[in-house]
Formats: sequence, structure tokens, C-alpha cells
Amino acid sequence: MTYDFLIEMGWKSAAIAGGALLLAALLRSRAAADRGAVLKVAVALLLALPAIALFAPALEIETAAPASAPLAAASPSTPPSFEAIAGEPIPAANLAAPQAGGWDDPSLLFFLLYAGGVAMVGGRLLAGLWTLRRW
Repeated sequence: MTYDFLIEMGWKSAAIAGGALLLAALLRSRAAADRGAVLKVAVALLLALPAIALFAPALEIETAAPASAPLAAASPSTPPSFEAIAGEPIPAANLAAPQAGGWDDPSLLFFLLYAGGVAMVGGRLLAGLWTLRRW
């Protein structure tokens, strides 16, 4: 699985869950069975979402590419570049190369977000069990 797939599943799951909760809130004057049916359909959609995303054809959206302005025509209001002042390009050895596996790798962020969610749910469970034991 790629990070793009995980991000896609995250926002689609949030949209489905949010829509279902909003619809259930709008149906508060109806029977509880109706609200329960809406929430059951939402859970079924959430469970089927990865299979739908993997096996259903993707929707291709084509957009027109914006016309790019020529780079050689600089306006008088823009400051001149270093190359124009010095008359020679900057050597590639002086440029800092990005480090592999550094801050560009979001796997640590995803792990920390997941671990934070597990900690919050686990903490809530332990607080509930402690309260129940006190009673």
C-alpha cells in the first residue's frame, strides 16, 4: 500500500462517516430503526471501501494545462538572479542535497498519528474500566 492510498481511504472514510452521522442527526424525529439502518449502511460502505477502491475503475479527470509564461522575459520589478549578477552558475557541489529517509518520509508521522489514536482509545477504555471497577 502506498501513502496516497492511505490518505485517499482516510478522507473517503471521513466523508462517509460524517455524511452518515449528519443524516442520522437530521433523522432524529424518525424511528430509531431508521437511524440505525442509515448507520449500518455507512458501516457496510466503510468496510467495503478498500475493495471498491482497488477493484473499481478509477475516474479519470482531465484538465487543461495552464499556459506557462516564458522564463526569459523578466519584468523590471523582479530582482535579478544570482547568476545574472555573478555571471556564472552556482556549482552543484555547493547545493545541499536532500537526505534520503529524512523529513521527506511521512511514515514516522503516520505511525505517530496511529499510536496517538491507539493511546487515546486505550486510555478511554482504561478510564471506563476503572470507573466500572469503582462502582
